[in-house]
Amino acid sequence: MDLVYRRSGEGGGSLNISNIAGLALPEALQPYVTRMEFIIGPQRSYPNNCSVLSYGGKTYINMIRSIRESELERRFFSRLVEIGIPVEIECNRS
Repeated sequence: MDLVYRRSGEGGGSLNISNIAGLALPEALQPYVTRMEFIIGPQRSYPNNCSVLSYGGKTYINMIRSIRESELERRFFSRLVEIGIPVEIECNRS
């Protein structure tokens, strides 16, 4: 399996995206949860990964990368703003 994965597992792209879409919790838990996120780490040959989750009327898009350049994120979120989608960005870098 490792050989097959190394030969073709990640060779066809540069980004993964996973979408949990709309997530609902049982009513008893809802007062205690204000936000949810999930993050998938970068893989061996994909320098960027993106995960999307919707909860409580908001959509959270998490991007992670193993490279220094942030051009992909800048272009992606700039495009959302250009087409009229409100964006709030949080970052763990200064």
